[in-house]
Amino acid sequence: MTYRLHIRVTDHLLLDAGTLEETRDPENRRVRMITPAPQTFYQQVIAYLTDATTQEKVPPQTAVNFQEVTYATVAVCLRWGSYRGSARKPRLFRAGMNG
Repeated sequence: MTYRLHIRVTDHLLLDAGTLEETRDPENRRVRMITPAPQTFYQQVIAYLTDATTQEKVPPQTAVNFQEVTYATVAVCLRWGSYRGSARKPRLFRAGMNG
């Protein structure tokens, strides 16, 4: 059985987190495989923000506040940085195993 994994960030933003597939190995033990989404969380958030600002037709600012951009980038990296380490490659998990 395959399940889609999603993370709701706001009412308007739903991130694709990949899939979870439950199968049985040759010894009939339950195996779970997590496959990451084709786009990283960061790419999905940037696409959402680009689309949202285009729809709102916000006039461009004349000066970029690099301090705010730096804080926002660091916040995104910290918030979803563990994604790279935990969902980058498909992994096998057996039911009943610790760790």
